[in-house]
Amino acid sequence: AGEHDRYQVQMSTDESFAAPTLDTETGEPALAIATPPPGLHHLRIRTLEPGNPPGPWGKPQQVEVPYDHWRALLIFLPVLLLAL
Repeated sequence: AGEHDRYQVQMSTDESFAAPTLDTETGEPALAIATPPPGLHHLRIRTLEPGNPPGPWGKPQQVEVPYDHWRALLIFLPVLLLAL
């Protein structure tokens, strides 16, 4: 990687990346973002070299953000209290 290379990072909820939820460029081969919504997310990255067409996309990676099941249980709390 050259000193002036940039990187394009995409994240999508579908593996085709038809409508990425994130499409950004960075000067580093790393990126920090806010925690995405719960569910399965696909990530991919490619190098952008000055004066050349974009490089090929790397192999997509998958990240699963867990659901907060305790929050869902709070919905039932009023029902349980009324049953007492």
